[in-house]
Amino acid sequence: MELRFTTRASDSAWIDTVWTCTSDRVDEMTSVATPCWGLVFWQRDGRSHAAVSGPETATGTAPVPEGATFVGIEFAVGTSLRLVPTPELVDSGAELPDVSRRTFRLDGGRWPTPGPDDAEALVDRLVRAGAVVRDPLVIETLRGGRPPASPRTLERRFRAATG
Repeated sequence: MELRFTTRASDSAWIDTVWTCTSDRVDEMTSVATPCWGLVFWQRDGRSHAAVSGPETATGTAPVPEGATFVGIEFAVGTSLRLVPTPELVDSGAELPDVSRRTFRLDGGRWPTPGPDDAEALVDRLVRAGAVVRDPLVIETLRGGRPPASPRTLERRFRAATG
């Protein structure tokens, strides 16, 4: 099996990386543990798909369909979906319904399906609409700050934001 991955960093504080992949044959790949959740978009046999992927606590395997092309957005640690608590996504994910070549549904809205060069524009729209959020205490802690909260509160909020 040959998978051709490309990844790039993002200048958005909301995004960790943007990646693309193409597959030549049906098989599976080993996925790595990651603290980030993401959105994945793929095309295969003229059909469009989208899914939310959760943080992963260990390596695993994932099916890779033949002839598929993927675009993925891995969100920064501490970023979450408003309607789906990150702990519910750990070691899982969910395919999104009602996906077309140009749009997908998320958080009650219809959004343009991004390519690798416009992932930041999509995320900016999701943030402005309140579909993607982050906890300011978690962000301050990740930056090395000491927010005015008890250690237990910080732990609880960090677990809620990161799963």
